[in-house]
Amino acid sequence: MLNLLSLNDDVLLSIVAHLHGQDALNVSLTAKRAYALAGHRIPSQIHCSSPEQLRRLHAYLLSTFPNGAPRIAFLEQFVIDASTFERRDRDPTHYASDFSQAHLIADILLQAHNLRELSVELCQPCFAHDPRIGKAIQSLDNLVNVRLSTIADSTLTIFDPSRSHHIARLTLFYSDLEDDFSVENGSMSLPPLVSLLSSCPHLRTVILSNFTPKTGLSRDETLSLPSFPSIQDLRLCGSSGPALDLVELCPNLSTLVVSLARASDVEPDVDVELIVSKGSKLPPLRRLIISQYEDVLSFYERLNPVNQLQISDWLHFNLNPDSTLPAVDSLPHFLAFLRNTSPVGLFMCMRGCMETDGQRALWNDIPRVVPRLRSLELQLRPPSDNDDLDYYSWLDNLTVALPSLPLVCLRVLVFPEEDSPDMWYKAEEWESGLRRLGERAASRLQKLAELPNQLVRSLPSLRYLALGDTAPNVGLVGDAAAFGSAIIHARQVQEDNIVWECDELRRMLSIRKHQQSWWRVVNGPHGRELMAISEKEGEEAQRLIETMIDSDTTHMEEALKALSL
Repeated sequence: MLNLLSLNDDVLLSIVAHLHGQDALNVSLTAKRAYALAGHRIPSQIHCSSPEQLRRLHAYLLSTFPNGAPRIAFLEQFVIDASTFERRDRDPTHYASDFSQAHLIADILLQAHNLRELSVELCQPCFAHDPRIGKAIQSLDNLVNVRLSTIADSTLTIFDPSRSHHIARLTLFYSDLEDDFSVENGSMSLPPLVSLLSSCPHLRTVILSNFTPKTGLSRDETLSLPSFPSIQDLRLCGSSGPALDLVELCPNLSTLVVSLARASDVEPDVDVELIVSKGSKLPPLRRLIISQYEDVLSFYERLNPVNQLQISDWLHFNLNPDSTLPAVDSLPHFLAFLRNTSPVGLFMCMRGCMETDGQRALWNDIPRVVPRLRSLELQLRPPSDNDDLDYYSWLDNLTVALPSLPLVCLRVLVFPEEDSPDMWYKAEEWESGLRRLGERAASRLQKLAELPNQLVRSLPSLRYLALGDTAPNVGLVGDAAAFGSAIIHARQVQEDNIVWECDELRRMLSIRKHQQSWWRVVNGPHGRELMAISEKEGEEAQRLIETMIDSDTTHMEEALKALSL
């Protein structure tokens, strides 16, 4: 630290500008001069999660530094969790319903003039308890990231539509994050939201959760409303069909995420319109992410081709036209959707591969309906009715399903078996059940070890390959010697070395480090061979492949060569 303090003050100030909270405190405690330089960064990021903490923060932020500067002047990020309003009796039936300290939040926000990021849960009841909170937020001119939970149309009036706001990212949850209760007698409709969006010319990302307006915008209303050219990322999570009218107002939209609310997801007395009326073609998208393919079947004819298509939920089909199941479950609807979007990169989740008539028909028709497909990402689980001794033999079907596709990049994630010994209740079944799981886990790793070379031989156009989850479940396979497998032994890793990260868009925990393997396909002395590469290089190659259009083939080849060098 003494060597660091020998640097010029301007350099040191540039360094400490990247410190927040605990990191800034640790640096400040090393020396008196360090405190003078970094002390003001301690209150820059505040996360409040209890009533007691709110009282302490109120006293701390409204006090001054030794030089007389108000601490609150340096507050840049303020997060208020629902647990801030927890009752003293901790009654779970009235969780987070004590807003008697809302005035402390108002005091803080009224003086936090340099605040850039604000997140407040249980907004509507909190604002109702102390209206000064809404007025304080209205006066914050430097906000660029706003996240509000438990809101209704009336909540949005805190933003003055006549002013130009600097908000770049807006997240609105129309019900509570954890308890999923909506605002009592709170309406939700498009006009108040459109009014807010029109006052945010710098807005790039809009995330709406549980936004279920009953009606959409009429054609005349859509034509008369302003457009939002700055919005590039729109995410509608658990929304109703009419919410999709916002897409027409975003001419430069790049990413659209859609998961529609089902009738069972909303209150019985709420009539949520799930069918979107036909209209003009929607703006071209670079990336379309949907929860289930049923979410877009009511408007897929309005879609233009997309570069990247992601279907996050497990695919299921019904080929029988006389079935009592809804028509949206039929494969023809799904193929028509794929034909309209014609993706370059496709992400799908399936149980098994070519195990059912629907899956076999899908793989037979995919080359015809998605001729631009160059990158495929598959998440696979064992078939639900799989009782074969060779539990993962169905993976061999990949070499039958994929060769007709001109794939440049293939990414396959094979989930391990979901069963647990806890499901067996008799003591005598425990040992045999655990042994069976261990044998299946070992069989899975053997198959995964053989699969890369099989795929390279069957896919002549393949340039990049990724495979996961390639690490063994140590708790199931135990000692590799028990199964006589050098492959398992080679792939065993310490649990401490396994890193999990939340993949928000894929709605799953993404497996990192030792559990994923990436290769580049190269020409060797014995033909096409696999060369191990880093995950970073592999994902960058996947991004390049999925963002290039057909006319950029030469450019893509040059970019991939440069990447490999």
